[in-house]
Amino acid sequence: MEKPTIEELLLASVEQHPSDLVKIVSERLGVSRQAVHRHLDRLIHSGTITKIGRRRGTKYYLTDHPISSVRLKTSDKLEEDRVYSEYVAPKLNAVPDNIRDICHYGFTEIMNNAIDHADANEIDIAVFVTNEDITIMIADNGIGIFKKIADALKLEDRREAILHLTKGKFTTDPDRHTGEGIFFTSRMFDEMTIRSGGLDFVRMFDDDWLIGRSNLGTGTAVSLSIARSSTRQMADVFERYTDPESLQFDKTQVVVRLSQLEGEKYISRSQAKRILLGLDRFKQVILDFQGVATVGQGFVDEVFRVYRNIHPEVRIEYVNANDNVEFMIRRGVSTASPSA
Repeated sequence: MEKPTIEELLLASVEQHPSDLVKIVSERLGVSRQAVHRHLDRLIHSGTITKIGRRRGTKYYLTDHPISSVRLKTSDKLEEDRVYSEYVAPKLNAVPDNIRDICHYGFTEIMNNAIDHADANEIDIAVFVTNEDITIMIADNGIGIFKKIADALKLEDRREAILHLTKGKFTTDPDRHTGEGIFFTSRMFDEMTIRSGGLDFVRMFDDDWLIGRSNLGTGTAVSLSIARSSTRQMADVFERYTDPESLQFDKTQVVVRLSQLEGEKYISRSQAKRILLGLDRFKQVILDFQGVATVGQGFVDEVFRVYRNIHPEVRIEYVNANDNVEFMIRRGVSTASPSA
């Protein structure tokens, strides 16, 4: 039997192996993954195969795979719930109730952001449903979410906008929005990707956060993916960050390294202030130092003494600190004095 070409095997294997397609083809044909990627890129460029997600979350589908997609005009006075009922809900009839609830919440939150905040005149939506998972995409041609936040906060670098977006309770329109939507949506789905203004932000459910470069210069594209087998419940996600007595969203977790600009080390008070901006809206703040090599005395003092003195109502905790960070925090806290 004649050995199939790389492209033939890619097309024959994509439906059974959307998550490990390159690995499967490479092993079966005994060729390098780089060679497989070259052929795969051609198929993607020609429109034969569709790529969703990035890095560990990347999945591939035949473009003629059942996909629901539509382009909507914002001039038609869109309402996110009606858009969901017409274009998304019919594709989710066969999925478990908990997954359908999560998709309903996530889609309407992101769609509402696109309608109210994007300054867009067109919004594209697409729904990919396979035997394994569901992916929902919402893309607009507006100002771009990171630019909108950077302009509102007068940030010099749009990467800082990602940090503030992930804190929760941030919105450029506080009269109409709570700023909770993206925070909870990102924690309900297995993966959320936001592409805008040349930046690519990925949040995975295992608390893996990635920032990279995107080829999307204008507008905003959001991708939400979840396995059909997931047992996750919306209520459990809300409960994790909600005060049991007041039922208020009063707890947040901040990934410190998302504030890191290129080449920076966490030394100064100004860096600490960037991280702390807006956290007085919460009663409990957990700083996640995963991936942070070390911190300086000024940084520690600003977070664990100065800020605590100004905002004694905010309880600051930290997790995932390596030995160097742990030492500097403990040293800073133990030696701090009112005159420091």
